Amino acid sequence: MSMNRTEFPAPFYAAAGAGDVAYQQLRRLPELANRTADQLRQRFATPERDLNAELARLRESAQRSREALLARAVTVQDRTVAGYRRLVARGERVMADRLAMVDDRTEPSGIEVEVGPVQPAADRN
Repeated sequence: MSMNRTEFPAPFYAAAGAGDVAYQQLRRLPELANRTADQLRQRFATPERDLNAELARLRESAQRSREALLARAVTVQDRTVAGYRRLVARGERVMADRLAMVDDRTEPSGIEVEVGPVQPAADRN
């Protein structure tokens, strides 16, 4: 039995695509954690830090980040829709690969299954 795209709704494919993206990102996590830890060690190893100057830089950076975030808010919806469509496409590819593997398997020969009528649980006793 082969399944086609119309048997699954787009959110299903988006979820499969998102799962694949998450898996790929998690595979890179140990490297990123080591790199970040090294950068933090180097940054805080310097004994002559001016905390007031650093706080002022952080405030300025936060203000710039806030302004940048507000400026980009207009395009968030378009990017979200485009990202969703990419996840759907990726999920379709993931599912097509998985379904192709299932379709390629052959059923064992010589096994027969007989299915009888289903009885409610109360009738089984």
